[in-house]
Amino acid sequence: MASRDDDDYAPSRIRLPTLGQNGENFVIWKTQLKSQITGMGKARYINGRATEPVKPILADGANDAARAAHKRDLETYDEEMDEWEKHNEKIRTLFFATIHETHKIRIANHTSARESWNMLCKMYEHQGELHTQSLVDRMHALKCPEGDRDPRPTLDQLDLLIANHASAGGTPNYSFAFSATDVATDFTKIEEAGIVSRGSTALLDSGANRHYCPSRKRFIEYRTIDAVPIRSADNRTFFATGCGKVPVT
Repeated sequence: MASRDDDDYAPSRIRLPTLGQNGENFVIWKTQLKSQITGMGKARYINGRATEPVKPILADGANDAARAAHKRDLETYDEEMDEWEKHNEKIRTLFFATIHETHKIRIANHTSARESWNMLCKMYEHQGELHTQSLVDRMHALKCPEGDRDPRPTLDQLDLLIANHASAGGTPNYSFAFSATDVATDFTKIEEAGIVSRGSTALLDSGANRHYCPSRKRFIEYRTIDAVPIRSADNRTFFATGCGKVPVT
C-alpha cells in the first residue's frame, strides 16, 4: 500500500503545467513546481542543502576496532544513501513528468535533482522578457481582416495571446491595456481596467454616426420612432425603437 509520502509525488494527484518546448511558460512552470516540492518538505533537494552521502573509506592498515567502526559506518551510509536516492529520484520523476520530450534528453544523465533543476532554469531564466515582449508585439499587431464582419475570431486570438502572456509571467501595463480597447466589446471592461476614471471618460471613434444604448432609463431625452432594423457585426438583426440623448459618465 502506498504511503502518504509516496502519494505526494504522484503526478496523477497534482496538476502541474508541462514546460513548453521553447520554455514559453517557464515562469509558471518553475513557480508551481517549486511550490509543490517545497510543500512536500523537499526543497533541499533542489537548492543544494540535501547533499549526496559520502561513502566512508577504510584506511590502510586499520586494526580490528577501526574495521568494526567502518562496517557500522557503511551500514549508516547505505541507509542514508537509500533515503537520498529515493527522494532525489522521485523529484527527478516530477521533472520528467512536467517537461517536453526535448528537455528529457538534456537531463537524462544527471545524478542529482539539483543538477537537473539548475540546467532547466539556466536554459530559460533570462528569456522570459523577450518572449513576453514578443507576445505583446503580436497583440499590438492583431486586427480584424478587411471585410470580415465578425470580430469574434480575432477576439479569440487576443484571448489566447493574453493567456500565453500570463503563462510566460507577463503583466499588462497601461499601454497594453489601452491597445486592447481597439477591439473592446464592453466598455465596462475598459473601466475595470483602470484606463479611464469618473469625470475623465475617453471615447474611441468607431466611425458610426449613431450609437446604441440598451437601457431606456439612461436616456435624458427620448422619443419613440418606427422600428429601424440594425445589422450587427456578427450578422444578427435587432431593432431600434427610439432615439434621444444619453449622458456619457
